[in-house]
Amino acid sequence: MLRPLATKAESRNLTPHIIRHLAKQTPWSRYHLYIHIPFCAADCTYCHCAHTILKSPANMVVYIESLCRQADAYGALFDGTEIQSLYLGGGTPSLLTAPLIEKLLRRIRSRFRFAPHAQVDFEAHPASLNLHKLKTLKTLGVNRLTLGVQSLDPKVLKAIHRPQSIQKVYRNVQDAKRLDFGCLNIDLVAGLPGQTTQSFVSTLRRIIDLKPDVIHLIPLCDLAAIRGDNQIQKDIPAFLTRRHQMLKIAKDILADKGYARHGFEAFQRSKAGQNSQQDDYFNRGCSIVGMGLYAQTMLLPDFYARCTSFDGRPHDSYEFCLIDKTYALATYLIPQLLAGINEADFFRTFSANMTKVFGKELGFLARQGICSHKGGKWRFAGPKTPEGLFEFFSHTKILFGAPLLRRLRHVYQGFYKPDRAYSFQKDAFLKKMDDVFFANTLYDVGF
Repeated sequence: MLRPLATKAESRNLTPHIIRHLAKQTPWSRYHLYIHIPFCAADCTYCHCAHTILKSPANMVVYIESLCRQADAYGALFDGTEIQSLYLGGGTPSLLTAPLIEKLLRRIRSRFRFAPHAQVDFEAHPASLNLHKLKTLKTLGVNRLTLGVQSLDPKVLKAIHRPQSIQKVYRNVQDAKRLDFGCLNIDLVAGLPGQTTQSFVSTLRRIIDLKPDVIHLIPLCDLAAIRGDNQIQKDIPAFLTRRHQMLKIAKDILADKGYARHGFEAFQRSKAGQNSQQDDYFNRGCSIVGMGLYAQTMLLPDFYARCTSFDGRPHDSYEFCLIDKTYALATYLIPQLLAGINEADFFRTFSANMTKVFGKELGFLARQGICSHKGGKWRFAGPKTPEGLFEFFSHTKILFGAPLLRRLRHVYQGFYKPDRAYSFQKDAFLKKMDDVFFANTLYDVGF
């Protein structure tokens, strides 16, 4: 998710902002619901996701009560407005007991109106998932299960402090398939501490044999977040080479097994497997309302908030930004240019004429041969190679205007050296970037 370049402030109540946004919605406005369950049983050494270690089961009870109160409040605001999807992420949502899962999902279902066939996605850790919880999830309408396997190598799992039984993984997959969730997604990470190319490929082949609908290949990106493995920090070029090799081999294997790439990191056997919330946000533009501690709320085109303290009451604290509209428009525009963006779609999303807002910049990109314009559609015209994409991002920074241009120029200056191997420079570049959006888009094209 993007991190806005705007002045941050504290708000004790998000409700007025949601009401204001709902009052301005158009027939094309689309809303998704994200619920964050921050609890984890252990602190995985590679993970930089927002989480807190669960110290007592009683804390989960209190937290779910708070989420139910927030569902009551937000449900009243939306009052019939259709929700396109629900995503429960973490943290580790599967740490919740079956009764708590049931209580939360029933409250959400009773307070919000979901679109027909809305996707309901639930993240799970194999160690805290069992048949009883799976049956509860299935009964309550979960139709996409995301299983965070990451690796099947015992040495790697020990290195990242992730207690996980391989037998439990197989049992979870078998039970989920027997219950037929509609979509089973398995996450794997490339470049973990202690991981070799051989062990990664072995894990991938064993997962493919389980025939999940989707496999997410996640490149370990945030090297600063890694704890307990100084070897990666000492020899980053060797790490990058190894990780690049893992991803390249994996993509060939997945293609051979009938998995087609979709989006940033997903390889799936059919379009039904895609994460509709992520897909909608990056491909069409939508608003996401977050619930719970650390949850982010993004209301297109100009509002962002992150919950910093949470009790499910009006005095909850939010760190929020009113995003500059041009920044929001540009952030949406850039990934679309890689696949092609229709001016009519842009207008439906933002009620703004794309060529009117960015005509000068788009004209410049066209003259440089970076983008082309045909039939009301703009798209990236260069080769999708590392060098071609670096040129693309170097030039598209003009879309952000002077403040961000100065910031990006500072990042680029003295950094990119064409005579050096690009793969050894990319991660250092991404590490300096403030906006995770750039990292996601660069990885999307397959380095």
